[in-house]
Amino acid sequence: MNQLDISYWKNKKKKRIKIFVSSFINYNFYNSIKDKNIDIFRIDIEEIAINHNINSVNKVSLNDLIINFKNNYINNAFLAVDIPVIDLYNEGKDVSNVVDIYKKSDVDFIILNIEHNVTNIAKKLTNFGIPYIISFKNGYEDGDLRISVCIEELIHLGNTGAYLIITENLNEPLYNKIRNSCPIPVISDSLNKDNDGHYLLLSKIIGLIENKNSFLNIKDLVSQSYDIYLNKINEK
Repeated sequence: MNQLDISYWKNKKKKRIKIFVSSFINYNFYNSIKDKNIDIFRIDIEEIAINHNINSVNKVSLNDLIINFKNNYINNAFLAVDIPVIDLYNEGKDVSNVVDIYKKSDVDFIILNIEHNVTNIAKKLTNFGIPYIISFKNGYEDGDLRISVCIEELIHLGNTGAYLIITENLNEPLYNKIRNSCPIPVISDSLNKDNDGHYLLLSKIIGLIENKNSFLNIKDLVSQSYDIYLNKINEK
């Protein structure tokens, strides 16, 4: 079965085969985790913004970054890239800009943020035969009506062409509502073992971004390494 056929991913869900998606920072980090059975590496624009000290994710443009992401290094997993809001449309208000990015970057999937009003874009990408994933990072308070709007749209796209859905900061009842309403895998950043799959944001896991789910503090390791190196110099 073609792994870029949507039925491949639906079949994984039916068979309860977990899917692992990891963010992709650079090839050095990739070499450390390439044997961890990651299905998809995601170029996460929010992670890019943080690591490049860009104060707003809405200012990130893929045209400002290295475009040939796939290169020849990633050969055992798929690669997906977030399309920033600034790159969604060109001046003609069509999707040729997104199609162009997809072709130039040599990625396997385009990722669309549900909050960027992407329903029409998603439909056009389906017509172009471009596989896409829908993402939603919940930044709303419980009870905010905007969550319900996003959930309903996620369910709609999860039944009309999206290959996967990636959610972050979503409570279990809302996650399960999406998961139980879609034939495609719904990925979550939670640690719940019953999820269709898990999203591993590398910057959080290794402590580049402080949060409760960090399992390493790389900032301290870097600081300690410098101290050891400088002490070695002083010993000479």
